Amino acid sequence: NLPFTSDRFDAVIAVHLFSHLDNNDRLSAAAEAIRVLKTGGILYFSGFSVLDFRAGKGFSIEEGTVKRGSGICTQYFTEQETQQLFCNVPVTTITTARWPLRVRGHDFPRAEVQATFIK
Repeated sequence: NLPFTSDRFDAVIAVHLFSHLDNNDRLSAAAEAIRVLKTGGILYFSGFSVLDFRAGKGFSIEEGTVKRGSGICTQYFTEQETQQLFCNVPVTTITTARWPLRVRGHDFPRAEVQATFIK
């Protein structure tokens, strides 16, 4: 529960925040983000995509979420999943950004879902 009144902010920016929450907490956090957003306000979301080279690597703790050796849990999103997470507000843009990450002469595909919603 965010310590703010409803309809308080013109924008909510969530960069990789939802990626580290379990499904129940993601749903609660999405509802809170929408609650504190003013009518006409913009919600920006960014989270790792299922197309990222690290997706699926580690111990699966729920669908799309893995726990790696560091102990950090990460959810890898699809565009459809992202729309469903914020289904109470209209999506204005949604895309999967992709870029190569070069490590020791090898390229690895990085990818994240980026979306904007307007309440």
